[in-house]
Amino acid sequence: MKHVLMALGSYDYSAHKGIARFASENKWHLNSSVLKTFQMPHNWNGDGIITSLNNNDRIVQFINEANVPVVDISSWREDVEVPRVTADNFNIGEVAAEHFLEMGHHNFAWFALSLNPVGKERYEGFRVSLKDAGFDLTRIDKSRAQDGPTIVSRLLELPKPCALFCKSDYDAAWICDLCYNSNIKVPEQIAVLGVDNNELICQNQSIPLSSINHNLERIGYEGAAMLESLMNNDTHHIDRKLIKPDGITIRRSTNSLVVTDPLVSETLTYLEKNLHRPISTDDIAEAFGTTRKKIETRFRQQLHSTIRDKLIRMRIEKSKMMLKEGAKPIEDIAALTGFCHASHFSNTFKKLTGMAPTSYKRKSQRQ
Repeated sequence: MKHVLMALGSYDYSAHKGIARFASENKWHLNSSVLKTFQMPHNWNGDGIITSLNNNDRIVQFINEANVPVVDISSWREDVEVPRVTADNFNIGEVAAEHFLEMGHHNFAWFALSLNPVGKERYEGFRVSLKDAGFDLTRIDKSRAQDGPTIVSRLLELPKPCALFCKSDYDAAWICDLCYNSNIKVPEQIAVLGVDNNELICQNQSIPLSSINHNLERIGYEGAAMLESLMNNDTHHIDRKLIKPDGITIRRSTNSLVVTDPLVSETLTYLEKNLHRPISTDDIAEAFGTTRKKIETRFRQQLHSTIRDKLIRMRIEKSKMMLKEGAKPIEDIAALTGFCHASHFSNTFKKLTGMAPTSYKRKSQRQ
């Protein structure tokens, strides 16, 4: 039985759950005594350490002196050279930009209560993606980020409507509270997006908070798996593994399309009403008495997407709702969302969400 110390400087229940699941499957003795006191154990003699380093230098000193394999599941302390399994924070920023662009936004902002390496990577992913799409980004946290009145004045100065990406759900909830107290409408004036999908935060706002699904349980599990390889002297392991997010849980705080073109607005309504039918762009152009080229061009200008791609995403979002309800079989869901057969639906769903419909259904029902 391997003895492993879990020393999480930045504690997260989901990451702990992933580590514990791997430990159980592989019959580790998992020492979690550090989590409450942050007092490092004296005369500890174990086989490996899994940690999430932050500014707690006691943990850094301990792992430097422990002389055992170590895996870090955070990217706060790049100055400490240890193998890592972390979130792909740059990609998290890319996902945020893609979501806001799909909703038709042309004004963008970023906020973090305090900026660490995690936040910097998320900001860069957001900024670079928007720059590639031809848009600028306003930071409202360059100074006095935790001063409420200052941030309110900056929120009021933003061009409206504006898409605001926050480093985490905590930061996004803080912004939503400022908006609520200042009569700034969310999402009509400021659309707010967080990261982590902490349901205790997201579901309990006056306007439920959209959030990127940062898969901390998988990060914990994969971090433990990497540590197992190191303890077994596996020479084929990699020193850094990035875990991409599992898309976005869309709630009211961003669920408002910014569409000023009447033709595009009418097209979206038409798509919503006809999700169950096999429709093409030519069918839509004919329904509105226009050309395919014209309707595609105006759709791209507003929503930065083709009609076909938007239709597929709308079908997948509707199928997610049906899967969460759990009453209908996969074949019926495929038919009701316009897919020609169940296998086509399953392949498309997995491509866009990273998991099979049956897996998504099980996961939704556990939550």
